Order: sequence, then structure tokens, then C-alpha cells
Amino acid sequence: MDPNASSGFVYSTAEQRKVEEQVSNDLSAWCAGAANVGALIVQGTCIGISLGMGNTLLSLQIAIAFTGVWWLVWTIAVLPWLDARPGPPLPKGHNWIAYSWSKNYQTFKAMRELSQITRFIFSWFLLSDGVNTVVALLYVVTYQDLRFSHTKSLCMTMVISAMAFVGAYLFLYIRQYWKLSTKFMLLFTLGLYFLLTAYFVVPTYFTTGFGLRHEWEAWVSLVYLGLIISTFFGVARVMMAELCPEGDENEWFSLFQLADKGSSWIGPFVTGAIQSVTGEFRAGFWFPLALFAAGGALLMTVDMDKGKDEAIRYKRNERAKHALLSSIPPILVTRESASLHNDSAQDLKEL
Repeated sequence: MDPNASSGFVYSTAEQRKVEEQVSNDLSAWCAGAANVGALIVQGTCIGISLGMGNTLLSLQIAIAFTGVWWLVWTIAVLPWLDARPGPPLPKGHNWIAYSWSKNYQTFKAMRELSQITRFIFSWFLLSDGVNTVVALLYVVTYQDLRFSHTKSLCMTMVISAMAFVGAYLFLYIRQYWKLSTKFMLLFTLGLYFLLTAYFVVPTYFTTGFGLRHEWEAWVSLVYLGLIISTFFGVARVMMAELCPEGDENEWFSLFQLADKGSSWIGPFVTGAIQSVTGEFRAGFWFPLALFAAGGALLMTVDMDKGKDEAIRYKRNERAKHALLSSIPPILVTRESASLHNDSAQDLKEL
């Protein structure tokens, strides 16, 4: 009999974990494919608006407004089909603001016991900013140096979404065929990002013919970028889910999103400073290249099996603490005991 069975937790076997990992990645890939179909519909409509109105600034504003309306309509439309997933009741004596901050504090405290998920979140802080900076710089260079129009910029987004749809199922097949792990897929797609970013900046020191100098390079780069972007973000979320303690997903994914969006200001700030010094935007690609190197090195130190075991152990200990506290009977203060306590205190004071 497993010694952990009495606590309700059994450590997963390697085979079971492998199956869970593959199923989670399959679902992530299918969802990414569906999301990119919706993106293509929205982007195609926005391109039609831009062309129909002569590429004016107003057409761009209307296209942006349309995306917001699309998001709002479909968010409301699917609500009746979503299952209710109520959380635990709010403890007595707490309000939702104070309780939320106390939960955040508990999550930060838990980082001491959950070393592997903590490493992953720090690595994602670097990697997500690197990826977002590459995409932003690519748009800036094509617009400023290659003179892309508003319509071409919208077409760029459409190309990325179309290739992201293809890439989601391409890497799904590759992962299934060779039975590759989540961590390997994340490192593999990160390596592809690293090569693309290096191409943007390294050749410019040796030649003026390559390194995002021509329009055809931009379109090839967009196809390349689109093929890997869905898989990169999808496997990152799966990896996060694998390392999360069961039942605490909300807290940890909130921290994951904080690491993702919390670093988004760093890339524009640093690359803007580099452009001010060098006079060109391409030199800014050195910054995401450094982020990929640092984040990738930290990611390689994450031990997935150790992280999953830490999550199981942490949750088991938390439930044991909760059970212990629940077993302590409440202290009832009666009028007689309170009077006796006051008399005793008065006697002590007289002594």
C-alpha cells in the first residue's frame, strides 16, 4: 500500500504523468487552432474596412473598435454554455479585497516550498518580454524602415495568425510522433525564436543585404514567427499547469500572468533607449536576444518531476494543517467562566 494513500494523494507514475502531459498539450494545440481561426476572421474584416475607407486613420480606429465589439459579443454569447465553477465561500470577517491580498501573500510564501514553479515563473518573466519585444520591433522596423502601410501591417497580423494555425497542428504532429515533453517543446521553440532574432541583428554587422533589409525578408520572417508562436505560448501554459498545486491554479496563474504582463514595459523602454543611442531600431534586437539566453538558461534548470512532487507534497501538507485546525474544538466562553476569570484576575491584582 502506498504510504501517501491515507492522505488522499498518490504520487503519479512516470507513465501516468506522460499521458497527462500529452493530453494537456493536445488540448492546448486544438484550442490554439480554433483561436487562430477567429483571429483570421477578425483580421480579414479589419483589412476590408481599411481598404474600403482608403487606408485612413479613421479606418484604423474603426477596425480597432470592431475588434472590441467582436470580443464583447462573443464573450457574452458563450456565457450560458459555461459551467459554474464557484470557489470556496468567503471566510467570515473578511472582505474580498483583503482576502485576495492575503491569498497573494500566501502564494508568495509558498514559493519557498515550490522551487521549480518559482524558477519557471522567473524564466517566463524574461522570455515573455523577449518574445513580445521581438514582435513589436518587427512591426516598428517594417513600418519605419520598409515603409509598410496600415493595410500591410494588418496583413502581417493575418499572416501570423494563419501560420499560427498551421504551426499549432504541425508541432502537435511532431510532438505526438516523437512523444516529446512539454519542457523540450518550450526549449525547442525558444531556440527557433533565438535563431530568428539573431538573424535580425547579426548580419547587419557584415552586410547591408540581409538582416531585415528587404520586404521579402519581412514576409518570410512573419511566416517563420507564425509557425512557432502558438506552440511556444501553448506549451508554456501547459508547463505552468503541470507545476501548479491542485486547487490553487487561480493564484498561480495570476502570478504567471503578472510575470507575463508585468515585464512588458521593460522591452519598449530598453529598445527605445538603444534606438536613441544607435539611431536605428535593429540594434534593439540584442535585448530580446539576451533575454532568451538568460531565460533559457534558467528554464533548463527546472526539474519537472521534482516540481510535480513538490506540488503534491505542498498540497498534502496544506490539507493536513487544515484538518488539524478543524479538529480543535471551539472554546466556549460562558457567563460563569467569564465571571470566574474576572474574580481570579481581581485576586491576583490584590496579591
